[in-house]
Amino acid sequence: AQDYFDNSIYDQKDDAVFDLQMRAEDHDPTNVRTLDVSGNGNHARLGDGSTPSTYPTKKQERGYSLDGGDYFEIDESSVLDLGSGQDITVFGVLKNLTVSGAANRTVYDKRYEDGGDYKGLGIYYSHAGALVSSLFYGSGASALYATSTEKVLNGLNTFAVVVDRSDTMRLYVNGRLEDETDISPHENTDLTNPQNPIMGDAISG
Repeated sequence: AQDYFDNSIYDQKDDAVFDLQMRAEDHDPTNVRTLDVSGNGNHARLGDGSTPSTYPTKKQERGYSLDGGDYFEIDESSVLDLGSGQDITVFGVLKNLTVSGAANRTVYDKRYEDGGDYKGLGIYYSHAGALVSSLFYGSGASALYATSTEKVLNGLNTFAVVVDRSDTMRLYVNGRLEDETDISPHENTDLTNPQNPIMGDAISG
């Protein structure tokens, strides 16, 4: 992918493990889900699968509207985990983000608490207007962060979080590198956890 800002190149590691295009034809209300068109079978459940107030609202053509109490949930899969030395890239498109009060808006969350130690990856949109990726490495609530330097508000915005366990965690917004942090000391830390990935639910903090 090319950075429109200065024409530099950034890589999105590996192939997609799920691809939720969220087109009208991929919306499957009968089974309360949106379909993974990558062929990997990682379909996203609408909310908790039984409470309509937790279901994202399908837009007429592509995408869904989320108001902070609704979300997508994907069944846990090893390809979405962060085992020892395992890399991952999370890419998405966001539009017209808003928050209220002190709540943050979850973009992607696969974190898990195990005896007071948190591990896994979280991406959220802060009430201050920044996109933040956080890697919890199993030492209490300690985490490493990459934060966008400019606010992500109106219009369509793309983002990519590249987690390279032997190097850095990098956050791109609209093709531009916003921040990176060294995560190599935790390259061999096993962050595997049973948490189902969540997209879109509001969190506090």
